[in-house]
Amino acid sequence: MRTFVVVEQGVKVAKRNGELMVKKAGEAIHKTRLEGLGSLQLFGGVELTSGAIRACLNQGTDISFFTITGRYRGRITGPASKNGTRRLEQYRRVSDPAFRLQAAKALITGKITNQRNLLMRGQRRAKIPENAPALGQMRRSLQRVPDATSHDELMGIEGYAASLYFVCLGRLIKNSDFTFTKRTRRPPRDPINAALSFGYTVLTSNVDGIVQAQGLDPMLGFLHGIDYGRPSLALDLIEEMRPVIVDALVLAMVNRLQLSAFDFEAMRSDLRADQEAQEAQPGSPDTEHQPATGAAVPQPKPAGILLNDRGRRVFLAAFAKRLNEKIYYPPLEGAYTIGDILRKQVEHLIRVIDGRDERYVPFVPR
Repeated sequence: MRTFVVVEQGVKVAKRNGELMVKKAGEAIHKTRLEGLGSLQLFGGVELTSGAIRACLNQGTDISFFTITGRYRGRITGPASKNGTRRLEQYRRVSDPAFRLQAAKALITGKITNQRNLLMRGQRRAKIPENAPALGQMRRSLQRVPDATSHDELMGIEGYAASLYFVCLGRLIKNSDFTFTKRTRRPPRDPINAALSFGYTVLTSNVDGIVQAQGLDPMLGFLHGIDYGRPSLALDLIEEMRPVIVDALVLAMVNRLQLSAFDFEAMRSDLRADQEAQEAQPGSPDTEHQPATGAAVPQPKPAGILLNDRGRRVFLAAFAKRLNEKIYYPPLEGAYTIGDILRKQVEHLIRVIDGRDERYVPFVPR
């Protein structure tokens, strides 16, 4: 299933025959076939006609709306799943502490494994001496996951591994226009963080749509706690996929000069307010699990950075291309698009929830 993204401002999306047309000042500037279109994603000031909405609903195409900064606003989709039994079984599993911890361990194992594998691929090419000890420490973190006896302990392991990972990731950047030393989110303080945050938001929206289409309750996850407005299950399922899809993509785009310093801009005051409103919501996909460090001390607010119009267009085009890439999927011993693998992992989780599969196995590319 394809994804079609519209980021140009002041355009209108309309239906013509079997296509969606993007028009600006009455002239068609883009188009895509409705057949096989799984997701339509609209950023900022994009107008959508009623005919286009009806066509998407008839086709089963999910429509998602984002602010220009990438904040998820909502979606238009078809009727909710009629599978009440599936949701009841999900509620039962979420209420089982042993099941939740087992599932959370699997998700964290997948995340740290894929983070470490990304670093190891870079290490084979770059041979950075400073990264070698961290890779060993991340391996030991993985070995500790099965023995964790609580969510708090598990989050401590994950937080430590994440702190090692992002420092090492920054050392793999070979473009002298960019530096990256740590993950910052409130707001992103440099271009790499801005690209990562934007990518995580778009990935969360994609997975959230799949979760809802499969009849699961997106608010009830196993790793992320239940909180008002937080799509916890989608946040759970992107954990193992963030290094595979977003982190690897950002690293490649920067090193291949597909993104430059001219693709980013300082956050305006009105966009900063939008960002702060997003961060105030519990559903942010940028939350890294870190142990508590005591009461927060008020600090001056740093300037924020975000992708500009061109940067968003370039990134989203590469993101859509990445979702359509085929890679090997071990459970089915064949090549599938990454977008299909996202759906198959949700389907696998459903089989775990209803007892057809023994336990959740995260996706780790070979």
